[in-house]
Amino acid sequence: MARPSELYHEPVSPFVAEFVGEGAMVDGIIKEGHVETALGNIYRRMEVYDESGQPQYCEYDYPNGTPIKVLVRPDDIIHDDDSTQTALVIGRVFRGANYLYRLQLDDGQTVLSLVASHHNHAIGSHIGILPLLEHVVVFDEKDINATTWSEYDRSSRMDEEV
Repeated sequence: MARPSELYHEPVSPFVAEFVGEGAMVDGIIKEGHVETALGNIYRRMEVYDESGQPQYCEYDYPNGTPIKVLVRPDDIIHDDDSTQTALVIGRVFRGANYLYRLQLDDGQTVLSLVASHHNHAIGSHIGILPLLEHVVVFDEKDINATTWSEYDRSSRMDEEV
């Protein structure tokens, strides 16, 4: 039996990923062993480090050109005012200590981000983001129930006006 943190960070299926927590599925494509996404290139980190302490990377288990989906959790997208990468705030929900923001990327895809509540960004504003994808989970595009994830993604329950 898996621990809750394993289910959240390393779900074995899209169903488990959706069941245990919020997130978004971002389009990606396998290119030369890494994943190209609207958030940037993602490399698969191994739990192995070289002599200088730097993490080692390996290829994903898909052939080049494979369209995939990358699971992006709200804690993977960090608010960073100094970042050159920005996203448009299209929804937000106040949760006490933080806001859950729904952000639109330049290509129209959306992700979620948890941001400390003292950062009160209006819907329609752009904020700096820093993707920190430590627990990268990818799924073959054909394994995704597109209806479920896309309906969640367009949910109006995040359109809180403050």
